[in-house]
Amino acid sequence: MNDMDMVVPGELLGARREMKAGTGAYEEGESVCSAVFGRKDKRSNYVNVASVNGFYMPNEGDQVIAIVTDVDQTIWVTDIRAPSPAILRTGEAPWKVEFGNTSHFLTVGDTAVVRIKSYDEIGRIQITMADKNLRKINSGYIIEIPTNKIAKLIGREGAMVNTIKKLTKCRIFVGRNGRVWIDGENEGICKAILAIRKVEEEGASIDDVEKVIG
Repeated sequence: MNDMDMVVPGELLGARREMKAGTGAYEEGESVCSAVFGRKDKRSNYVNVASVNGFYMPNEGDQVIAIVTDVDQTIWVTDIRAPSPAILRTGEAPWKVEFGNTSHFLTVGDTAVVRIKSYDEIGRIQITMADKNLRKINSGYIIEIPTNKIAKLIGREGAMVNTIKKLTKCRIFVGRNGRVWIDGENEGICKAILAIRKVEEEGASIDDVEKVIG
């Protein structure tokens, strides 16, 4: 992240004649200002600010873990840890969904691996499951880590997460929004969580992780 993109509450983002306030921003007089401490993201003539306090700034193509928070006749509303909800339309689902039958496939509290399809200038997020690698999650355990710890957890060329997978015999998926899915035997899941927290909190090396897992 470029430090030049970071802003604090009340910081001037630009003039109203040049841009409009999106998520995490507000208009005051002739100016647009930041409402939170976070990363500035200008799209078209809108400016958004993603809070660093747990928020994820969507990028098209990212694979993330979504949690369903509401169901309508033709859409699912989900939480992806972004400043605004992400919408999954029935046409982007991997199933043939009849009108009004959305809750037969995903209901409130269900989780799924999805991909960011679009993120527009006013913060509207569209997601998709129309890909073979995207799916509903039916088992396992999900934990959350700060998004700025994702690179450390994955490691160079996947070395860290692959080490944890191998030693715990677990399947692990790290979403770009900081949600991590872990599936395996209970003992392996517990060890994987312990190792992930070690990396998150202490920046542990592969050697440290190997010692933690035993």
